[in-house]
Amino acid sequence: MNTNYISELINRYFNQRHIAETESEIQKWLVSKRNEEQKDEVLFDIWKNIKSNPNAKVYRSLNVVQQKLNMKRSRRMLWQNPFFKVAAVLLPFIFVASLYFFYDQNYGTIEITTAQGEQKEITLPDSSVVWMNACSKITYSRKFRADKREVTLLGEAFFSVKKDRSRRFVVTTQDMTVAVFGTQFNIKCYPEDQIASTTLKSGKVEVTLDSKDYILKPDQELLYNRQEKNSVLQDASESSLSWREGILNFSNMTLPEMIKSIERQYRVNFKYNPIDYSNDNYSVKFTNKDSIEDIMQVLQDVVGGFSYSIKNDVITLKKQSK
Repeated sequence: MNTNYISELINRYFNQRHIAETESEIQKWLVSKRNEEQKDEVLFDIWKNIKSNPNAKVYRSLNVVQQKLNMKRSRRMLWQNPFFKVAAVLLPFIFVASLYFFYDQNYGTIEITTAQGEQKEITLPDSSVVWMNACSKITYSRKFRADKREVTLLGEAFFSVKKDRSRRFVVTTQDMTVAVFGTQFNIKCYPEDQIASTTLKSGKVEVTLDSKDYILKPDQELLYNRQEKNSVLQDASESSLSWREGILNFSNMTLPEMIKSIERQYRVNFKYNPIDYSNDNYSVKFTNKDSIEDIMQVLQDVVGGFSYSIKNDVITLKKQSK
């Protein structure tokens, strides 16, 4: 690809509006290594022709880029680099895309999410399989490292990890790190929940929590109370893995705790005062065949003391005086 054609493409990109798909493809090409010298030359010419001097805001933005790229350079050295001069002038256009594709090219980061009421099954690069529950997010590399397989989880997921004694499989969450070589286990770590947990179905896992290591055996679970900052290793409850069978199994839970799960699974939002219902614990079970109306009628019978209305996927609870 000759320099004149590259110049035409780049100038057309910055001077015209394009649909999102086209802009995305151009941004990928801009930060790729293909025709790198020619693109740098064209970008530098664009910078030279724009009458703009760096200010404090530009330097702050470039410092963010510098930190993201893990570079240790002085301001003078940074500004002498033509790429960063161009980045400063064209920052609104390419800042986010450049950082994203820098990471993508070097680490191949993939992010998978699920919405309310949605579950997904995904296969990782090592052929391990993950079942994601609703409102969850998993991040991992397109290609795992030679010495470790790393995954980050927010929400809930069940892992069936392919055995590989040469590479540990590590899941990092907000509260704990779970390391295995090959096994089946469940992690629940929704940020809005008071309890985070790891449940082992088969094999062996090592959980690191608050600088302490716990070894779980099959049918054991580790519970962490975020509010009280304590953990309990115990036999796994029936409710721990029931979500994979389409069952909402609440055991000794308050109404606000149950509501969080119902919101995630049924694509609804509750409007109520949690303080009115936070003292008592209840145990109740629902299946994915139960409608939200069925669930509310059961909760009204079991919990009692409230009326409810459903409108446009918003459920309003009103406390009734005794």
